[in-house]
Amino acid sequence: MWPMPLPRLLSGVESNSRCCVRAADVEPAMRDALEASGFIAFAGIDSRYTCSDCDEGSCPVIPVGEREDGTTIYHVICQRGDVVTTDDRALASWQYSAHSTADALARLLGVSQVATTIIPQRLWSLGASVFAGVSVSWFVAAGTTQPDARTVFRQAHALLAAPQAVVLTPALSPPTDLLGESVLCWPFAPLLRVAHGEVRFTPDALEVLAREIVTRAQRPSGVKPKARKWLDVPAGTTWDQIVITFENTDAITIQGPGIPHGETLTYDDLGFWDDRSSDPSADRFAQDKYWSRFMRFAFLYQPTEQVSKQAWADGRPSEVASVKGWVKLINQRLNAVVRGIASEMVPIEGKRGGIYTANFRVVHGAYFQAEMQRVRFHDSGQ
Repeated sequence: MWPMPLPRLLSGVESNSRCCVRAADVEPAMRDALEASGFIAFAGIDSRYTCSDCDEGSCPVIPVGEREDGTTIYHVICQRGDVVTTDDRALASWQYSAHSTADALARLLGVSQVATTIIPQRLWSLGASVFAGVSVSWFVAAGTTQPDARTVFRQAHALLAAPQAVVLTPALSPPTDLLGESVLCWPFAPLLRVAHGEVRFTPDALEVLAREIVTRAQRPSGVKPKARKWLDVPAGTTWDQIVITFENTDAITIQGPGIPHGETLTYDDLGFWDDRSSDPSADRFAQDKYWSRFMRFAFLYQPTEQVSKQAWADGRPSEVASVKGWVKLINQRLNAVVRGIASEMVPIEGKRGGIYTANFRVVHGAYFQAEMQRVRFHDSGQ
């Protein structure tokens, strides 16, 4: 078994209020740092073991002696009759919980020594601090991906409505709309690293979080974040380092620094869903008009790598004047998804003469052009 990376190790507490990790699951240096920081605590020797023969997790463990170095020797009695010899280094386990994790994060952030329980086993308040020049109220939530999450966290919506509330969660892909539009839900595991025997914040990852907090603090109150997923790129990344492949009329793939293999996102992941005909609580979404306009821009972009506002509006005089507003909203949504690029950098840029160009590289997927042709044929009424 390969040791777990830190983000995957800490994400385990998302599903359970208390979890255990065995010695084989984590590198000793990482385990010692997590224990010293209070993330985990020694939980003793497992009395049951999953051996390689039966893989049932119920083989009893019996101590039979001691080695010269002080380690205890154990026999694992397999249900199939075999006996496996091991020692306490392999059978030792450490326990971690959401509450102890919240306490540890409160200390790392320097806001308090212990977290305050808001909803038992699910939500804790860490306190408030000034972060990146913004006054932030910090929380930790567990179980944001569980089926009962909406019911559980509904009771805390008033508290989380505080200006610049940031909820740190073990979930590596927390739902962005669960805790209210004003709340920033952020996975904490990628923020952390083990260095010199201590758990510390990773500067680059912390800078990405800082940029998002500052962007949200400066965002006009009428702008509502709708993206359901996001991608983190290293601070300093620019849009000309990004490649967007338009796979079909429902999804795009985004590649760039930090995401070399690309991440495919659908229109609802990106926030291009219609408020009136969508139901986020039922995971039911309908495309909004800005998604079709984004698709049309990409379709017309090749081969000249530019689109005139007249062509984008399909020659309709009533819509030509609206193109500038389309671009503003599309740029806002793309900037909300690709986090780490400075907000003043725009994905689509207007030029003189009513010409628009993409600052990212546009690629057409195998099915995109054919699907767009069908959409145009259908819209023309032919």
